[in-house]
Amino acid sequence: MSWLQIITMILGSSVVATITSKILDLIFQKRGDTILKANMEKRESYKIFTDLIFGILSKAKNPSEIDTKSLENTLYKFYSVFVLYGSPSTIKKVGCFMQNIFYTELNPDADKLKYFDYLGDILLSMRKDLGLDNKGLSKTEFFRLFLKDYEKIFEKRINNN
Repeated sequence: MSWLQIITMILGSSVVATITSKILDLIFQKRGDTILKANMEKRESYKIFTDLIFGILSKAKNPSEIDTKSLENTLYKFYSVFVLYGSPSTIKKVGCFMQNIFYTELNPDADKLKYFDYLGDILLSMRKDLGLDNKGLSKTEFFRLFLKDYEKIFEKRINNN
């Protein structure tokens, strides 16, 4: 083999390696961009949900102030993004939460505190999806932020732990 053939072979290998490297970089960059966009969409849909829920809870003492049409529109806006970007675990938890709402509408004697359990499960799942730590948070810990009578509402549960 001549020197010219050896140099050509080395340069050819180098060019192929460079081209392959660039193609792989583009593929991984595209994939990374897609994941980043999906995470941003997920974050936005989760924010819509938390704004909606905490908005409702803030008006719990005056339910007549809740604009049900706006509430419904916001909920459907959340669903339209959530079903595409939410994790399977969180989608299941939101489904359980909604089923609990439907159940309690039909069964007035149903345990109303279950609402907080399901909602707490959703919030913990959303935080996990976003890569946040849930260590030390219970399902109901979020509600301590705005319920004046948190201890009274959850007294049995607090005393049992």
